Amino acid sequence: MAQALCVAMLASLVTLFAPAPAQALEAVTESAITFNMQGGTSWFDVRTKLLPNADVVALQEATTPPDQKFLEGAKVIADNADDTTKTPSGLSGLKYELYAKEWGGQGRRQPNGVMLYLKIKDKAAWGPDPGAPAPGTPADPADVEDKPEGDGKPPAKPPARNNQKSMAIWLRQVPKDLSELKSRIKIFPADDPKNQWIRTRPAFGVEVGDTWYFNIHAASIRTEKKPNPHTSALIDTISRKMAGKRWRALGDFNSLAETSRDTFPHTFYAVEKNEKPGGVAVETQQSGYALDYMIASDQLENLTVTRSGQKGESDHWPVRFASEGSPKCDSGWPFLYKTTYNPKQAQRAARAAGDACGPPTAVVSMGDSYISGEGGRWAGNAAASATGSARGTDRAAVNCNGEESVCDHDVSKVYGDTSYDKGGSACDRSDSAEIKGVDFDGAPAERRFNIACSGATTDNVTTTGFKGQRPQIDDLRDIAQNNDVRLVVLSVGGNDLKFADILQDCVKAYFYPSLFNKGCRGAKEKEFTDGLGPVRGKVVQTVEAVRKTLREAGQEDGTYQIVLQSYANPLPLGRDYRDPENAPVPPANYSRYLSGGCPFLDADSDWAHTSVVPRISAMLRGAANEAGVSFLDLQDAFAGHELCSRTTRQAGADHKLSSPLPAEHAEWVRWVPYVVDGLKDLPWQAQGNQQEAIHPNHYGQLALSACLTKIAGKLGDSPVVSSCVGRATSPPGDVDGSVDNNTVLSRSNRRAPVAGLPDWSRAGYRAGEVLPGAGSRNSDPACHITPSALDQRFKVRPDDGQDDTAGLQGAIDQIRDSCSPSANPGRLSVIELPKGVLDVRKQLAVDASYLVIRGQGSDPANGSRIVFRPDENTRYDKLTEKGERWNQTAMTHKCEFTTGNNVGTGGWIWPGRGLFRVQTREAAEKYLKICGFPDKIPENRRDLFEGSINQHWESGVAVGGSTADAHYAARKGDRTIQLNSKAKMDAFKPGGDLWVGAANSLKFYQAQEVAGASADDGRLENLHMRQQVFTITSVDAGKHTVTIDKPLEYDVPVDSTSDGSPPLGVGGKPYASKVTALKMITDVGFEDFSFTQDINGLPKLNGGTYQFTPANAVHNYGNMAPEYAMHGIVFKWAADSWVRGVRADMVGSHPIVTEVARNIQIEHNVFDGAWNKGKGGNGYLRGSRVWDSLYAFNTSRNLRHFTFQWSSSGNVAIGNDFDSDLNLHGGWERRNLFENNTVHVPYNHSSSECDTNCGGEGGGGDNGTWWPIYWAAGSKGIGWSGSSGPQNVFFNNTLTKQTTSGGPYEPYRPYADTSRLFQFGSAAGDAGAFQHLRTSGGPIQDWADNERNDYGGGNGVDASRSDPATSLFLRDYRS
Repeated sequence: MAQALCVAMLASLVTLFAPAPAQALEAVTESAITFNMQGGTSWFDVRTKLLPNADVVALQEATTPPDQKFLEGAKVIADNADDTTKTPSGLSGLKYELYAKEWGGQGRRQPNGVMLYLKIKDKAAWGPDPGAPAPGTPADPADVEDKPEGDGKPPAKPPARNNQKSMAIWLRQVPKDLSELKSRIKIFPADDPKNQWIRTRPAFGVEVGDTWYFNIHAASIRTEKKPNPHTSALIDTISRKMAGKRWRALGDFNSLAETSRDTFPHTFYAVEKNEKPGGVAVETQQSGYALDYMIASDQLENLTVTRSGQKGESDHWPVRFASEGSPKCDSGWPFLYKTTYNPKQAQRAARAAGDACGPPTAVVSMGDSYISGEGGRWAGNAAASATGSARGTDRAAVNCNGEESVCDHDVSKVYGDTSYDKGGSACDRSDSAEIKGVDFDGAPAERRFNIACSGATTDNVTTTGFKGQRPQIDDLRDIAQNNDVRLVVLSVGGNDLKFADILQDCVKAYFYPSLFNKGCRGAKEKEFTDGLGPVRGKVVQTVEAVRKTLREAGQEDGTYQIVLQSYANPLPLGRDYRDPENAPVPPANYSRYLSGGCPFLDADSDWAHTSVVPRISAMLRGAANEAGVSFLDLQDAFAGHELCSRTTRQAGADHKLSSPLPAEHAEWVRWVPYVVDGLKDLPWQAQGNQQEAIHPNHYGQLALSACLTKIAGKLGDSPVVSSCVGRATSPPGDVDGSVDNNTVLSRSNRRAPVAGLPDWSRAGYRAGEVLPGAGSRNSDPACHITPSALDQRFKVRPDDGQDDTAGLQGAIDQIRDSCSPSANPGRLSVIELPKGVLDVRKQLAVDASYLVIRGQGSDPANGSRIVFRPDENTRYDKLTEKGERWNQTAMTHKCEFTTGNNVGTGGWIWPGRGLFRVQTREAAEKYLKICGFPDKIPENRRDLFEGSINQHWESGVAVGGSTADAHYAARKGDRTIQLNSKAKMDAFKPGGDLWVGAANSLKFYQAQEVAGASADDGRLENLHMRQQVFTITSVDAGKHTVTIDKPLEYDVPVDSTSDGSPPLGVGGKPYASKVTALKMITDVGFEDFSFTQDINGLPKLNGGTYQFTPANAVHNYGNMAPEYAMHGIVFKWAADSWVRGVRADMVGSHPIVTEVARNIQIEHNVFDGAWNKGKGGNGYLRGSRVWDSLYAFNTSRNLRHFTFQWSSSGNVAIGNDFDSDLNLHGGWERRNLFENNTVHVPYNHSSSECDTNCGGEGGGGDNGTWWPIYWAAGSKGIGWSGSSGPQNVFFNNTLTKQTTSGGPYEPYRPYADTSRLFQFGSAAGDAGAFQHLRTSGGPIQDWADNERNDYGGGNGVDASRSDPATSLFLRDYRS
């Protein structure tokens, strides 16, 4: 290696320092920019900030293409698929494809250029890995160069997929035919006699005029100030191959700029202030190093190098190279550190920047009064009797006397010609409206257009004039014709919901409580609730109208941002008012109104604060997600500054216009100056107009501007969810603005369903909603239990060694009883765990919907940690005969004074107990009466009668034959299900959840190729293997039908004989298909803590105690402590819930397990180890009977499997990193997607690796070792359920297997091929139809020993499709 390095450096010196005749300085005719995008997710910044300022843009780390459809319409103009060059150890070289497509246009501001996208393929596509390198062979740069820059250590885990980081070059000039570019492209690796660089990124060049521009991204293998050998080799190669031609190489050289200049004199970079060209370089990477610059074939005349002052989400700053004096557009990213090399004395006159850059930048606000600036006249509030300047609060006051007790008033000073005064439009667009104070992309004040109007609805934005104004969309069209609109902020929906009418009724209820049943909620709740759904649809249509208008004006999608915002809470909670409500007493004592202008009852304020505003926010958040735009949650923006809040005060007698009440102590909402027009000036002259009441005042609008400015700078390629939170005694500029950048999984980034594939677009929390953030958490102390409250009220204290079970359960129960009934997805209750260790001895029942349990971090040493040590009433007290696993059948309780089937069994609590169990605890009425639940049932049996028995055994309703077919209640594809004629229909409600189970039959088992299947075969059970949970959309009680939200994925026979099969079992009877109206727990989240199950010192069931270390459990696939095989988090009969940012170490069995659950989201978690990974289905990351759920970006180590099983359907596993298999475990799981996962399965991942209580799949032993994919064959799967079902899709996964002990990890072929879709269980020509996997010998009997077969060509795996995108699920996949 050292010798090769010396040779490369010597060749560089010879090339660049060889005597040559003096040359004239070369002119700089093109401007160029280099930018390392750090992951390729900054395309919006590239398009809007960089392209206007360059003719050539070189991009590194462009891991994802500019948009989802880019590759679909792009022309492939080069590839190296036929390159067979290998390294000395037999490794194939890097493989790429070069795509060309017109891209980058911004309407009139900038036409399309051409994007050359060099997609570097995943390593699995480069060629086979012949094995481990020979001793002494240099490390493969492709495997070690992904370390953080400045860090000399290799990565701690195998590199992620596509770690080679694709590259791109954008050109302003577009050829007539993109095919012409073929002759102008050069791509070659750095030369080396031993081909050591063929697996690193090549030099990627394009000819522009008579100059070649090369994009460089050198390997990260530099050492301090020494030259990077890959950089030296690349430049040397370019010098030789391009001899006699003019070239410039720019990019991320991963070598210090000054060091490169010592070796290559024609190196150009920006320098620190007061430095001369070639002096100390300014940093271009946040580690403090200057790594991004240009090396040229010759000296350049009059070259100016600048570095941007902004870098978006990247860790590199863009660097620009241009002729001194060349025009630069104001695109929002200033270029600094100007350094001019070889300046020319007489410079040419530059073109006018405006001519080169197109129309000026503009921002626009649209919608209603909350954004128009209504209320902006008032800087705080003053007593109703205040006159003149109203103690300095009236910004319209002019010509005042010295005391400011007498003034004239010019409302147009604030609202211009849009005021409520005579002659105005009453749109009330104030001078301090939100858009007027925003700082975004350098838009000047005169280009911040406010076209919103007080009182406007969605129709007034899109189609209908209002207050003499035309529809706002027409104004937007005119603005877009003459400006480059970069940002549209929309506030709309409140007037459609008649929010003003709600508040008006609340005012009436304050004065006349007896007429309004002591509150306005009763009068308005139903109308408000019924309106949320329709208004959401209208808001989505409004967003689409804005987008359509901008398109018609010539602005392409991706060149502007749309932000839909919600509304700030104007009123405090009842307990937080300065004055008591004094409601039933005579009017003279209405102090809350008379002194504060707040005619609202406590109960109505609580309803508005905790229910109305949060539900509007949730509705708008959903609309933004559906429309694919950003959302700004403002509901807490005025926290501590609400109207009449006890943390604020009104202006006093000592306040004037020249010395006003400071904003940090003021209310940010305008008070109610009078109630009705007839009382306007009684008993004193009213301040302002009623129209301004309950709107953000001047200070509130300043806070909204500050908020928008803080989040606008963080907008990027994809929509984001953001929120702003105010604080008492803080000024408007200090409002906290935060952006949840984790919206990559949201519906706005989902691909539309792909023809011929299942629709996965509605997987995850609430069918693709962004997981709730801080803006969705209830701040009410009664429903937001802090660590301090846990201590004081529930005696939950960290690190004290005491059992915290009762306290934590008490907190959950309080939330369930007091908060859940009135909670909603936009107002979630919270239990905050303290930092430190909590001790839990019993299962925690989480039967409180709309609850987040979150900690202070998942670091076991420094965050919140729960240690679970199940006590004797929690552990399983019945094991199988050999003590191998929990014995569900033997774990029974017979109710007193009853006989027969009134015996509860352990199967009723399947899949078993856990640390947390999200499930209702309600017991059926039957068991309350005959079993004396709960008091007469022993503690260790009590949970047998909770929840589950209500859902199935006691609540199932048999179906009936439909009018179309008496043998079937519904067919695959139907949405209406026929129930039997005696069914009680009152349990089925529109909007409720419905479980639908289809009875197994002999023919169904035979279709699964179960060898020897017959009616009297004891293996064939009466079950509902085909099942799913749906939402009821309508009920026809007369016809005894229910209609569900989406088509059935299977037939629903009346019973097990409806398809012509005999009954199952000896002397068997027909087994009915059923439906059940479910009682689901919803919207439960677990965040930011860790948990473990400690078994050391716990008593064994048969004597003795356990003493193990985690090391004993690594690759030990048995049950080490079967009576303690407890899970971490159990979701049973649960929906719309999530686990995020949690760490689980050494749990009893499954860290996360589902059993009849839908729309669960498990993301960004770490799971490591289980004490029980053996017989009975233990130690999985387990998705069972789970539908439309999402498992994303999780890391799993030392578990048995990751599974979808037991009828699971519509689920997505994406971006996970596992060392265990992707396991289709059987039970007719179907239509699931596995993509972009990294799976490295070690050799000793095998059921034979076991010390105690061992067993393979189904209990028996397995041959060999587990591979990256498992598929349940019918004859094997019948041991616990049945065959896997149809159309389980694997795409773009990195799959490797260690085939020998200590050997290399090899690609799992053919399924490691990232270019094809592998649809398991699918028939050729119809992937939705089931085809059992087979070989030439017939259907496989077991996956073991058949794992490496290619089942394409009609043998059960449809591999006929490919897809040019990196994801079938997401438009923009980010690893």
